[in-house]
Amino acid sequence: MPQRDVVSWIAVIGGYAQNEFVEKALETFKQMRLPAVMPDSTAFVSILPACGKMGALTQGMDIHHIIIERGFFSDVVVVNALIDMYAKCGSNPRNPPQRLRAGSITRTLPINDLIEMADGFAGVFPEHKYEIVKRLQDRKHICGMTGDGVNDVPTLKKVDIGIAMADATDAARSASDIVLTEPVLNVIISVVLTSRAIFQRKKNYTLGFMLIALIWRFDFSPLMVLVVAVLNDGTIMTISKDRVKPSQMPDSWKLKEIFATGNVLGTYLALTTVIFLKIVQDTDWFPNHFHVEPIKDDPYKIMAALYLQVSIISQALIFVTRSRIWSFLERPGFMLMCTFLIAQLVAFSTSKAYGREGREAEWARSQRSMSGLNTANPKSMIEKAMERAGYTELSEITEQAKRRAEIASLIKGRFHVDCGEKNPGDEDSYFKFLVQTKVLDSPVKSEPDEVPDLNEGSVWEENSGWSDAEDRGC
Repeated sequence: MPQRDVVSWIAVIGGYAQNEFVEKALETFKQMRLPAVMPDSTAFVSILPACGKMGALTQGMDIHHIIIERGFFSDVVVVNALIDMYAKCGSNPRNPPQRLRAGSITRTLPINDLIEMADGFAGVFPEHKYEIVKRLQDRKHICGMTGDGVNDVPTLKKVDIGIAMADATDAARSASDIVLTEPVLNVIISVVLTSRAIFQRKKNYTLGFMLIALIWRFDFSPLMVLVVAVLNDGTIMTISKDRVKPSQMPDSWKLKEIFATGNVLGTYLALTTVIFLKIVQDTDWFPNHFHVEPIKDDPYKIMAALYLQVSIISQALIFVTRSRIWSFLERPGFMLMCTFLIAQLVAFSTSKAYGREGREAEWARSQRSMSGLNTANPKSMIEKAMERAGYTELSEITEQAKRRAEIASLIKGRFHVDCGEKNPGDEDSYFKFLVQTKVLDSPVKSEPDEVPDLNEGSVWEENSGWSDAEDRGC
């Protein structure tokens, strides 16, 4: 080798060991020590599996002494490889007693290290399960456990993820976080993948919401601010149905990364919007280069351009934050694409008055209600059906009769004429008020221009009309 350092020797030893050239790996390890190159923990972890595969107990014991001399006996990874080597050499028919040597090494390890590097436990009691979980949690591990009996309840409550089997007791089910519906363990893989996908969506939502919140707040009209907020939040909420890939490793909250990314991208987007506003207001750069109509003298057009710019960058930002790799390499979900397209259609719309017809109709209805022409409440389905059936005229006559009775009762209390004295002025005012409010029709009998003289005799009577005595309060 042109360059003989520890890394080069380890690469050669590892290559031989992984390709089943065990003897060459051991020979290379011997040659490594000749130039006085000191092996490190990676070299020991690479050569010990080769000794176990070959059953080379003598070479393994020599490496064991080197490990002690070099002070690597407290390294959990190295000790684990050493135990594995002794176990494999002990299973060799030529060296049956050597399995005990692996046990003696195991007993010298601290209990926490032994629990952490172990792949499984056998012959344990319920209290041992609880202790194992507690020690692993003390070392900041996230623990999960399956159980089916009453004796597993304390441990199922202690672990971070308690999983009850399909045939578990009611006590185990109530103490668990997940209850399997099938009597197999492979469904746990689906549970883990689903939880990681949910976690990925939550992280995308948090990052996207935070970036949008950092975008510069412009002096929009209240309607534009409301539309931007509703459309952005609506698009962000569809991230919960987004098409994502679960991570290969367990996830954890990296708040520093989220805050740093949010600050950088949020500041960048805010600056681009401010620069865009400055160019549009103070220069003719866009008309000169793109031959478009200048809008710097029209504040409403500037506001519309700013809304379009903010809408596009805030919506496009969601596609950037939803993926940890290049955004165009992962296809987004159908609902996310639909909400994005709806938001952009609203942004590019040329309509000048959304809901104008509805507002005008509501204003007319309220004015008619204030004038007593119709009720403020919308018509019921029965009333609409009656109108379709030809009962409109009958309904209007009934409504007019009702109004006349109500107004007449109010007027009688307001205009009171004493029975013993005649005051033609009061009668005349009373009559004119009734005609103006359309409680009475115009007092015409045979001739259109014939108007009765209210100052002579009693008040006008027609058919069953009101009499002089009745409407004077007698």
